[in-house]
Amino acid sequence: MIPSAVRFLAFVLAAAACLPSVGVAGERRASSDTVRGVVEFFTSQGCADCVAAETVIRDLRRDAGLVVVSYHVDYWDYIGWRDTLGSNRNGERQRDYARQIKSGPLATPQAVVNGRIALPGGDGAVLRATLARHDLRQAAASRPRVDLTSDGETLTLRAEPAAASPNGRAPVVMLVTYAARTVTRVEDGENRGREMVDSQAVRDWRVVGTLKDEPLEVSVPLTMLVEATQGAGCAVLVQSVDENDQPSTILSAAALDF
Repeated sequence: MIPSAVRFLAFVLAAAACLPSVGVAGERRASSDTVRGVVEFFTSQGCADCVAAETVIRDLRRDAGLVVVSYHVDYWDYIGWRDTLGSNRNGERQRDYARQIKSGPLATPQAVVNGRIALPGGDGAVLRATLARHDLRQAAASRPRVDLTSDGETLTLRAEPAAASPNGRAPVVMLVTYAARTVTRVEDGENRGREMVDSQAVRDWRVVGTLKDEPLEVSVPLTMLVEATQGAGCAVLVQSVDENDQPSTILSAAALDF
């Protein structure tokens, strides 16, 4: 089910009064104008096959026309290594996609392109070919606009609706926070002894509202989003949902590094 945007905004307003400055200078901006596609990876530090996928993630994230995030799941923890970036909630998002896309049993590494197509996450050539065939800019008339601005203390996101949703349900606006780079020494499991360098690892994701007839604007203190480590960023995904509130096609997106 879709979380209440009203509860989230109330939480933001209450928290803003008691949070210190982040200390990050300069204004940064990003928009959905040049974004061709979104790739959501599902991976695990405990999965040997996921090592190759990290190379693909790092390659794709260098492309300014792509929004790339990586959800670490926890269902491989039983093998012997508890993923330091993993969460059950990330696995639930993958399960929701599996039900919607009918992609079969859960597996890692997996990549979901534009919320529509599930592919093996370790094949960069196949992913790029798929992204070329499903360019988000091809549906410009029905594509919402997303703008992100950071002044060093506050992140402001603005989403503007376009055409009405085909199923009559308003798309959701999702804020995803990620760590651009983390390094972990894996002590057990399939990757025992490896130093894992993980890119774009999702640290939090939440629905901040729905996009109906009016634009949606949300401001969030960066102290709520940025961890102590450097190299954080966020993505905003505007995503359609089906009649059961399951994630469907991603309509628009933007990403901004802090």
